[in-house]
Amino acid sequence: MDPLIKKLKCTTFFGRRFTRKQIADIQQTVATFPALSRKELAQTICEHLHWRTPSGSNRVAAALGLLEELAQAGILQLPPKRVESMRPGPRQPPPPTRRSDPQPLIATGLRELEPLRLLCVEQGEDVQLFNEYIERHHYLGYRQPRGPHLRYFLLDRQGRRLGCLLFSQATRSLTCHDEWIGWPRDQYRKHLDLVVSQPRNAL
Repeated sequence: MDPLIKKLKCTTFFGRRFTRKQIADIQQTVATFPALSRKELAQTICEHLHWRTPSGSNRVAAALGLLEELAQAGILQLPPKRVESMRPGPRQPPPPTRRSDPQPLIATGLRELEPLRLLCVEQGEDVQLFNEYIERHHYLGYRQPRGPHLRYFLLDRQGRRLGCLLFSQATRSLTCHDEWIGWPRDQYRKHLDLVVSQPRNAL
């Protein structure tokens, strides 16, 4: 354990008493995920420690304060503060156009469509079309994905679009899948970036 953690005179921060092991875990989390913002780190710590308000929301402000105090003590190094851009409001679902109209049924076997391939959707017009497909043909509609994400079109041998696949960053802590995977805690933290979520798909 870091000697600086052992030398702490008090381990109570913002009304909660932490064990030195918990502080060491926070130190490791910050070191393991250097690409996360301060707010994302605070959310992660709240989820790991079940640090919530009486209403059930994460105590993000308190966790941010904890991180800053630990940084001042030299126990961890925080990423630079990010300047968040102001958005006019939530994004509106893309309006339907003829591009996303239902197409004739493909009544053939899979072998006749192979080889299948995935096309990463990166260009502006393709992204708009992808979002339009999801809004029009997925039962949950379109929703702006949070965090890192990738969009793909599924294409057949003729280049026809057969489906849309969206992958995003996995939830950092979800008891049911954590128990199902069965990773020891140190491996869980090390390999969490290998787990992805599939919030939407339309085939």
